[in-house]
Order: sequence, then C-alpha cells, then structure tokens
Amino acid sequence: ASTFLGGDGPASTRTSMDHGYEVRDANDWDPDLSEAFGFSNGYHPFSLKYTKYMALDPNNPDMDKIERGYLEFGRKVLVVTAATKEAGGKGEYGVVAQHYKKYNRKKEHDKKRDTFDIKLWDGTTLKNVVVHDLTPIEIIYIPLACGLSLEDFCLYGACLGCVWSALCAFFGILMFAHEETAHAQTALKTFFLLGTAFAAALVLIVYIGRTLAVIQDDEEKAELTRDEEEYHPDDDEEIGLMGRSLEVE
Repeated sequence: ASTFLGGDGPASTRTSMDHGYEVRDANDWDPDLSEAFGFSNGYHPFSLKYTKYMALDPNNPDMDKIERGYLEFGRKVLVVTAATKEAGGKGEYGVVAQHYKKYNRKKEHDKKRDTFDIKLWDGTTLKNVVVHDLTPIEIIYIPLACGLSLEDFCLYGACLGCVWSALCAFFGILMFAHEETAHAQTALKTFFLLGTAFAAALVLIVYIGRTLAVIQDDEEKAELTRDEEEYHPDDDEEIGLMGRSLEVE
C-alpha cells in the first residue's frame, strides 16, 4: 500500500502519467483551481490560450527555477518527466501547493534536492515532485468576446437576431397594411399615432422613475444629516470630563 506525506487520505499511483509519483485524491474541501487558470466559478471566457514558458539559465536551470521564485506557492507549472517525453506526452498543468526544503548534513539548504507537491487541474495532488520535472509557466488568456463566454456570445447574438427579425416583421406588416387599405395612408397614420403614443408613454414612465429615484435619494440624505445632527461627540467628552473632575474632588 502506498502512502503519502502532508495530508490525510488514500494515495494511489497515477496511471495517466508514467512517472511513479504518489497521488492524493481530490477532496471536496480542496480549493478550486479554476481562478488560477483564468476561470472563475466555472466561467470559461471565449478567448485564446497562450502558454508562456519562463526563461531559465541553460547552464543551471533547476537552481534558476528556485532562485527566481518560479516554484513558489501558487505558481503554475507543467509536470513533464523523462517518461512523458519519451512517450510523446505534453505533461500536465498544475499549481505548486507545498515546498519541501532539503538540508545536507551541515544543515545547509540543498536546493537541488527540494521537492514539491503539485495540485493538478483535476484536483489530485502529486507528491514530492523533483525540481527537474517541473517547468514554470504562465498562462495568458486573450479575450475574443470582451470577456464573455461562448454561451453568452451565442445568447446575445440570438437576442439581437430576434430583435431585428421582429423589427423586419413589423415593417412588413406595416407595408402590407398600407397596400391593402382602401384609403390612402390610413394604415401609416394609424401606426404613426400608435408609435407616438408608445414613445410618449415610455418617456413619461422614465421621467416618473427618475423623479422617484431623486426623491428617495433626497430622503436618504436628509435622514443621514438628521442622524449626524443628533450625535454630539463634544457633549459626550464634556460629560466625561465633568465625571472625572468630580472623581478628583
């Protein structure tokens, strides 16, 4: 039976990647990684995804990862092992959840031997991943629909299409009524009067609504001013001074 460090729960060997790391299964109380990868509460904006690989010192990349802070808590990484490269895999995205520092016999920090717990996108956690198998990355999302999701984009497009379709249908009814009426311009006059009445009613409703909002705002300001006038901190201080003077006497 495999065990793991830093948590309470069963551990298993991950089969999707042949790396041999122990894995802690996802729990309901684990934090959601959607915000870390550009999503919020399951909201997926319609955008292009760009993965930026952080520049490292080619002579000593492992030390450079730690010294530049690319493997600090919450930083995004790509877990790529030698077996994954041989199999032609791209690795798995995750976030650094824990950093285990290793020390030698002289109690000096040996950074190359440090290990990390990586929380993957599916909620599972890889335990004690070595520095060499971690590639620091930064995920950049370029919005294509002003931050809207594809569902919202289709919904708004359908609403606009319905509005224009209704407008075209209304225009067609108007032209048909104009052609079918016996007296010239009878239908046009009728629709013009109905449209004018609708516009006037709409303006009146908006005016009443704005007037009520202004009245409510004035009432709130008056109530706030009245509360400020009723509160006198100076009087409270004078009472306190009088009380202290009586105690001295």
